Amino acid sequence: MSNRIQPAIRCMEERYAEQIKIGDVANACGFSESHFRRIFQEIMNMKPVDYLNMIRIRHSTEMFRRTDKSMSDIAYSCGFDNVSTFNRNFRRLYGTSPYQWKKSDRNPDQQTQKMNITAQKGWQETKSSKSANE
Repeated sequence: MSNRIQPAIRCMEERYAEQIKIGDVANACGFSESHFRRIFQEIMNMKPVDYLNMIRIRHSTEMFRRTDKSMSDIAYSCGFDNVSTFNRNFRRLYGTSPYQWKKSDRNPDQQTQKMNITAQKGWQETKSSKSANE
């Protein structure tokens, strides 16, 4: 990963639960918002907002494991504006709803390894999640 966007990555990791704007993240790198969006997409193969949502979803799975909070409490605690957006992003990454993921008897660590996103390839379905969804 390029050092040029490292401050933005750190900013998103630290402030994921807040309603942060991509312009604020761009400022952490000293870039204009439009330049930052281009550089980030070029380096990470995904939009900054997609990366931020990936961080939020990752933190939500940790909260599912550690707490008995409700789905909506976790969604808001992780920075999502509403439960619908949380559910949509969760399904996009894991191929299942947060409720189904939480209730699954599979090992949570194995579930995390099946996320449908990598920083090098961007949003995509893995072969195993495609066959599971069919």
